[in-house]
Amino acid sequence: MRYTSTRADLDCGFSQVVASGLAPEGGLYLPKEWPRLSSADLAALASGSYGDTLQHVGTLFADGEVSADSWGRIAEKALAGFRHPAIAPLNQLGPKQWLLELYHGPTLSFKDYGLQPYRSFWQSYRPIAGKNCSFWGQHRAIPVPLPLPLLVASPIQEL
Repeated sequence: MRYTSTRADLDCGFSQVVASGLAPEGGLYLPKEWPRLSSADLAALASGSYGDTLQHVGTLFADGEVSADSWGRIAEKALAGFRHPAIAPLNQLGPKQWLLELYHGPTLSFKDYGLQPYRSFWQSYRPIAGKNCSFWGQHRAIPVPLPLPLLVASPIQEL
């Protein structure tokens, strides 16, 4: 899969995208072509686990730079701290009312659903993008070396 930017016509691979955060001119990366899922793919995802979905989607967007087996290990590690076997259970409250529970992660926050896989990915695949990457804060990039495997949850996040 190749990526472009919302502000310029770029041609980047997965490793460059994950290493740089934002595109050089400040735009957001997006796929040049979005993956297409067949009805059978969607049915398989709907009947699989949250980890299966994370593995499948990660594989689509990494396009061979990270294998399906590696994404499976990333998903397993990322979701190990979740407190509910369904990871994100969907409960029916009424005939047309549903509640998606997004508080079963390690920090009890909806952000765990994005950040735990991100953390697991970086702990496993820093070499794909080199030793440095950009983290974002206050609307600007701060290039920093990643202190992996020291990149772990804080004591507050461990609660």
